[in-house]
Amino acid sequence: MFIRLFAYSILLLCFLQHSSVNLWASLNTARQRTPLFFIPEEIAADEQTVFGPLIEPKNRNPNQIKVNGKDKNTFKMAKDEINFFHQLARSVFEVNIIGASFDNGYSGSAFLVRNNIILTNHHVLYAQKDSATACGHFEIRFKLPSGSKEQQTSSCKEVLFCHEIEDFCFIQMNPISYQNKQYNLEDFFPVLKFNLPFFNQNSDFVRIGSKGDLGIEGKLFYSINNSFGFGLQGSSGVGLILTNGYKGKIRNCEKRKKEKSKRRCHRKNQKQYRSTLIHYATVFSGGSGSPLFDQEGTVIGLTREMSKAVHYGIQAQNFATPISAIYDILIEAGQIELAQLLN
Repeated sequence: MFIRLFAYSILLLCFLQHSSVNLWASLNTARQRTPLFFIPEEIAADEQTVFGPLIEPKNRNPNQIKVNGKDKNTFKMAKDEINFFHQLARSVFEVNIIGASFDNGYSGSAFLVRNNIILTNHHVLYAQKDSATACGHFEIRFKLPSGSKEQQTSSCKEVLFCHEIEDFCFIQMNPISYQNKQYNLEDFFPVLKFNLPFFNQNSDFVRIGSKGDLGIEGKLFYSINNSFGFGLQGSSGVGLILTNGYKGKIRNCEKRKKEKSKRRCHRKNQKQYRSTLIHYATVFSGGSGSPLFDQEGTVIGLTREMSKAVHYGIQAQNFATPISAIYDILIEAGQIELAQLLN
């Protein structure tokens, strides 16, 4: 009798998990997405060929992903669409942790908020670095739009504010040295627009499921990210979900088990986010800290992790912190000046 009840329980759990994935996947019924592709530096024709990393299912090892020669993903894209991605990418940066490599998880993304202030994930800044040394090892990489093809860098000056649970950090970067002068990032790169009213003034949201989740079907959402540490790439996907009470993964859980760490992996250690955006724009390791855009090109979220259940393909899900949640936390923490930068 006990064995029969146990078997029924397992079947019920599998059904619920399958139903949940199908519920989220149903918001991408048009099966539309743009695979990862490298942002072209020049836009020359009405339509041109773009290319990106050739990624096989469940293959996320950067050493096994091909981007040169015949082993790359190529497809045609219209000039207007390329230009849209190109404009968004101007204010997104590659993150480099000095003295480390991608194999150890030291890669990420960040984007400009105002002046020399950028926004990225907490786990990107503090990737295996303690608070005393994290800023000193953090830098962003970019090319100036002045025509120079040399890659420039800006190092961390000060960590302004971080929130570990919601996984975000505001960082003050050092000025850029160019032609014997000092410049702010904003002198070269446009300030991105943030869409705080997106979540409370959007009639496209419909209620889904029984937990009060909201979804948008049939509209594209865009990502500019540094997946695999290969440089800035664009992607898009149809559909968006705003869910409350999402429990995130326990970072380095498997590593703790192997090392028999005292910090055991209990459910109580899971991150309990206020709210989460689930989107279908392709993002892989290195894309943490990248912005999520709506069709108007305004920032609505900060991507923080990818699904462990669906790694690749049209229904692959990625998770972002809503900009509105970041704004609310800043207000509650008394960080009024930072909050005003998002308004």
